[in-house]
Amino acid sequence: MLPAMDIGLLQTSQMHQLALSKAVELVGEAAAGIVRKYPGFCDARSDLQLRPAVAVRNLLVHGYDGISFERLWDIANHDVVILSRSLEPILTDAGEDLP
Repeated sequence: MLPAMDIGLLQTSQMHQLALSKAVELVGEAAAGIVRKYPGFCDARSDLQLRPAVAVRNLLVHGYDGISFERLWDIANHDVVILSRSLEPILTDAGEDLP
């Protein structure tokens, strides 16, 4: 998700911290839209981890005890990548255009 950024830059740059927070928030918002629109799909495909993505989004937006930037880094570089790779074939099969 973040090929041009490293954890050191994230730890020292507020701009990069905010950008990463916003990017992960947007992934969670998209996941929330899928959960709302297709709850049966989400129940059948719990492996996609859409509800946890929504939970992270809620942590970021509402600030429930905060989240460390190290954890956010891990989420962006591991969890979001897995979610993206898992959704690609589903969206392709559904006829959705992918960037």
